[in-house]
Amino acid sequence: MAPGKRPLYFLLLFAVLVATLIAFRFPLSTPIPKYLSDIREWAHNGFIADTFIPLAYPLYGGIAYRAGGVLGLRIAQGLLEVLIAWAGYCLLQRLGLPPLWSALGAGLALVNPDILTSVSKIWNVSLSTLLLLLIAVMLLPLVERNPSLLRLNAAGIALGAGMAVRPNYAFLASSFVVMPLTMWRGTLARRTLSVAVAFATAALTFASINIAAHGSYFFPRNGPYNLYAGQNSHTGDMLLAHENAEIALFMGYEDVTGIHLPQGGYYAAELEPFYKYSAF
Repeated sequence: MAPGKRPLYFLLLFAVLVATLIAFRFPLSTPIPKYLSDIREWAHNGFIADTFIPLAYPLYGGIAYRAGGVLGLRIAQGLLEVLIAWAGYCLLQRLGLPPLWSALGAGLALVNPDILTSVSKIWNVSLSTLLLLLIAVMLLPLVERNPSLLRLNAAGIALGAGMAVRPNYAFLASSFVVMPLTMWRGTLARRTLSVAVAFATAALTFASINIAAHGSYFFPRNGPYNLYAGQNSHTGDMLLAHENAEIALFMGYEDVTGIHLPQGGYYAAELEPFYKYSAF
């Protein structure tokens, strides 16, 4: 065992042990039940009909569920925990920390309660965290020097995959505009081409994941819904009590309109203007 790699190996072993303990000690829970129904739909049909929410996580879970049922889901959730540890270590190494401190820092992130408990929950927190870390790992070298084509494509893939889990990761795309203009060397044409490569790879990755999940390209419609769920008078209480702001949206909508809708009714496209206006 190379001495410089020992902290990483011990970190990964720790992550495997923790993930295994949580995965098989606690029952799987579903804070967001729609994810589980979409996972089962993809596992049975090979596509998910609804395009309201992003489908990268249900696709990931659907592949695991098709391969191994509930056991496959447990393994897939545990694998995300291990990959988060690895990505956190890589990020801290990129920032210049020595191996031991990188492993300790990633280990602390690993036992964050939201990450730790995500091993036994069907929701997208672990996957979105992993992809955010990978985006950061891929972007940091682009700050330091002119990137290779491989590095640009890797950054684009990480960004596109992140957007397929959380579309608001698209705001991170501004990094691909700021860095070439302020930090990279070379002609403006070359820098523009580099940005175009990264954007094209991100768009292709985003589209490919959505096609694999749904069967055709789409853009999720849940932005206004989440905006209002996260900004109404019941949001804080519902997040603390249920870890889910959707209930706050139902309560807030009924407070304002006096109308009780069945759960599926809150996903209707015609309610989007209400969500936007009320949130702002």
